[in-house]
Amino acid sequence: MDDILTGSSDFQEFQKLQLELISLFKKAETLGSQIREWDEPLSNPIAKEWNDFVSTLSVIQNIHVPRLVIGKGRIIIHGFTDASTAAYGAVLYAQSISEEDASTRLLCSKSRVAPVKPITIPCLELCACVLLSQLM
Repeated sequence: MDDILTGSSDFQEFQKLQLELISLFKKAETLGSQIREWDEPLSNPIAKEWNDFVSTLSVIQNIHVPRLVIGKGRIIIHGFTDASTAAYGAVLYAQSISEEDASTRLLCSKSRVAPVKPITIPCLELCACVLLSQLM
């Protein structure tokens, strides 16, 4: 959900999407309390309400998720880590280089909150490196 909300291009689009998501979660909660089995058909009033709701989701229809991570050509995997007294994290990028173009895409990332017991930043950097090795 964080990716959906932070992926908005402006604040108004974010607010509109936020309201639609809240409405969706409320309707799902209501629907979930009325269904007893996962494969049970929806009753007519619930099915009509759901279909009406889905047709109002204008922002969802415009979402495009680029699924192609790599292109033609050579692929290089880049990994980065960072740490602070509050948290540490790691990220992996895939870079595709061909004669026509070059592109870099986020593959995955992971973050952790630093332990309550104070640890030096170099030790947290090592924790971030372990996290990166687990991502690879």
